[in-house]
Amino acid sequence: MTSLVGRRNTAAALLAGASAAGFWAGWGLGLVPPTVLLSILGAGLIAACLLLLLSGEFQGLQGLAGTMLGLCPAAALLVVLAGATGLEAAAGALRLWPLILALFAAVLALSLLPGLGTRAVFARAGLVLAAALTLAELSGATALADRWILRSPAHLAIAYVACLVLAAQARIAVSGPAAADEARMIAGMTQLLPLLGFAGTVWGIMVALQSLPAIFATVTPSTEALQTLLGGLGTAFETTLLGLLAAVVVAVVALLLPDEEPPA
Repeated sequence: MTSLVGRRNTAAALLAGASAAGFWAGWGLGLVPPTVLLSILGAGLIAACLLLLLSGEFQGLQGLAGTMLGLCPAAALLVVLAGATGLEAAAGALRLWPLILALFAAVLALSLLPGLGTRAVFARAGLVLAAALTLAELSGATALADRWILRSPAHLAIAYVACLVLAAQARIAVSGPAAADEARMIAGMTQLLPLLGFAGTVWGIMVALQSLPAIFATVTPSTEALQTLLGGLGTAFETTLLGLLAAVVVAVVALLLPDEEPPA
């Protein structure tokens, strides 16, 4: 049993190293923007590898390593997408494949370590989102992705959290009931969806209100000020709708999942 645990830890550390290598390969090739924040997240992946290598001697490091390994590549993906002007820029000039490889290796690494299902769900959600955006680009649906996912950080946050819940629900459907910590994660993220929608509403209204001085400053409002006003109001209503629809979808999927305990 001890040798099996050791082999699992070694395999997880190697996969974690592959995750870091995928990220830094994209960084070195100029496919991932070399910003300070992304560099910190890439360094977090390297730290996760080192913690996994040390986890055999110092117990308790696996949880920290799993958190870093699950969050860092997913956060890097969100930073890249939030800073892109659209899906064409993210999947074309920048290309998502280094981050997809990093997320895939992170998911495999975390699947080898017991009790880290909650940490794995962050990387799994990023992998689902990245794969969906890649398919959208290949199928010519970039306009749809730009409209409903990449229009604002609020849209992107709702899409990521929805992918997180759906990916966790898919794992439950395939592998069985969730552990207590994963169940709490799913419940919390499901409740977060409409709240993110309302937060996007407030943000959109704030953007719209900021354009009012420019509109009333002249007799004939400028086209740019009117576009800012309408764009802010559009974001406000869209994020509310998107958050509520995402909450409805994950609630329906939850109803279709099998009960945690079979009826007597």
